[in-house]
Amino acid sequence: MIATLVLTLAMQTPGLAVGDEVAPFEPYWVSGPYTDTRQCPVCEYGIMPLVIVWSQLKSPDKLKPILAGINETVGQAPNGRQKAFLVDLNETAGDEKSRKELKALAEAWKLPKVFFMSRVFSTKAVQKDYKLQPYSDWETIVYVAKNRLVTAKFVNPNPGDLKQIQEAIRATTK
Repeated sequence: MIATLVLTLAMQTPGLAVGDEVAPFEPYWVSGPYTDTRQCPVCEYGIMPLVIVWSQLKSPDKLKPILAGINETVGQAPNGRQKAFLVDLNETAGDEKSRKELKALAEAWKLPKVFFMSRVFSTKAVQKDYKLQPYSDWETIVYVAKNRLVTAKFVNPNPGDLKQIQEAIRATTK
């Protein structure tokens, strides 16, 4: 009975599970070293510890303190050997609107260790690869990964979860 309950709860949680592999994807870089390109961050940095934040950006003000904490923690990684990304997967915003809004957020928030990315080239493939359907079950998912495997996941985190997120990020650089 307990195993059934655990399995049922796991099936109801959107996104990849701890231990799953993060898949390549092609976002539009709004900030960072590949600005205005569609370079795959997993392909480029996959051997490094990664923090991938998928968001529908419904509540950017709630997301800001979490991203600020991620920025701070990633900035402490030895030799810059950790990367963080915010990817807008807003189903309702067009590409130009998404890019414009992300650019404004990146400039206003000044989080140099978090690279802002707009809608991915193949949204349906990413939805499948990252198990992001249905959209109604989540607003933001934070993945912490090492060696392309998810080591921690936070669905709809709030500022109270920041300490756990930071601990999970630090654990990938040890």
